[in-house]
Amino acid sequence: MPDSNFGFAGITRSTPRAVPAGYHLVERRTLLGSGHRVYDRALRTVSRWGTKTRAGFRVRPSVDRVRDGSYFLVTIGLGPFAIREPVQVSWVDVAGFGYGTLDGHPLSGEEAFLVEQDDADLVWFVNRSVSRPASRGWVVLTPVLWLAQQFFVRRYGRVMRRAVLDRRR
Repeated sequence: MPDSNFGFAGITRSTPRAVPAGYHLVERRTLLGSGHRVYDRALRTVSRWGTKTRAGFRVRPSVDRVRDGSYFLVTIGLGPFAIREPVQVSWVDVAGFGYGTLDGHPLSGEEAFLVEQDDADLVWFVNRSVSRPASRGWVVLTPVLWLAQQFFVRRYGRVMRRAVLDRRR
């Protein structure tokens, strides 16, 4: 089994009060709409890796549902190059899931994909991560990593909005 490169499993279930020294917190909430239909569509998308796959990533192995403890290789091609992100699902609950990074991932950390419904019946997609570059080799690319992370965090919100509007679901 791959080795985790992050020792704070579960930190992204809610906004952490404190982030471990050297780590960076990114959290973005995206309003998806309101009502149970929007909530159900959003949760179905999240629980089947739809946020990542709709954003352009490949997830292997392909599964019908995210399961706690499962290992995955998430990749995205950039021209002739592909970034490989080995991960392990560190927790699953009724609102979504979080995965921790494994050795070979550019970052060390955990990322959560959540669907929340508030008292006003509004449905929110929440993407939260706590991370830092995984190795000295990646430290030199820290500005690029943070820019890429911000790009994808915004993209996740857009693809989730489209997913809940998709009438075929």
